Amino acid sequence: MLESGCKVTAFELGDNLTRYVKEKFSNYKNFDVINADFMEYPIETETFNLVYCATAFHWLPLEERYKKVRNVLKDNGVIALFWNHPFPNRQDDISNIVNKKIYDKYLPSDKEIIEFSENDCQKYIDELEKFRFKDIAIKLYHQQRTLASEEYISLLNTYSDHRALPMEIKNSFEIDMKNAIDEVGGKINIYDTVDLYLARKR
Repeated sequence: MLESGCKVTAFELGDNLTRYVKEKFSNYKNFDVINADFMEYPIETETFNLVYCATAFHWLPLEERYKKVRNVLKDNGVIALFWNHPFPNRQDDISNIVNKKIYDKYLPSDKEIIEFSENDCQKYIDELEKFRFKDIAIKLYHQQRTLASEEYISLLNTYSDHRALPMEIKNSFEIDMKNAIDEVGGKINIYDTVDLYLARKR
């Protein structure tokens, strides 16, 4: 997008990430990052042709987030939203089987674990329609990642529910998870589904 000449404005709450992004894209004069809350920062109406958000839109208040996007989009402007749904629980993958075994030990649940599918997209389609967006299109993308046991533990530590575990349980969970994955080859396969939603301001 930057290489095509588009002017890009990013919003980032974290001071450190703001500095990192500024440095990373410092060669692009058409890039700017604002260290502020997108919802609170004053933006002139009908400023942008495109507003996109990656794996974070659900954290914003429901009605206010769509109202804000509609307000800052130009007529016929586009909203683009996407999420990633990692799935390490396929029953035909031994690395996934041992992963589930450790989760069942430390975080047992009666809820069936189902891989993300097109049926799960309806929630955001309904929201976009409700808040007066048109020409709604969705697309699913699939990829497989293979992580060493240490990399997988690092990934888990980016998840808020994992970080919120009591330290004693968290440490035991991670030790058992690493050992279980190491016993079946030292790597785990993660099956990602990325869901993308595109729509125009009505």
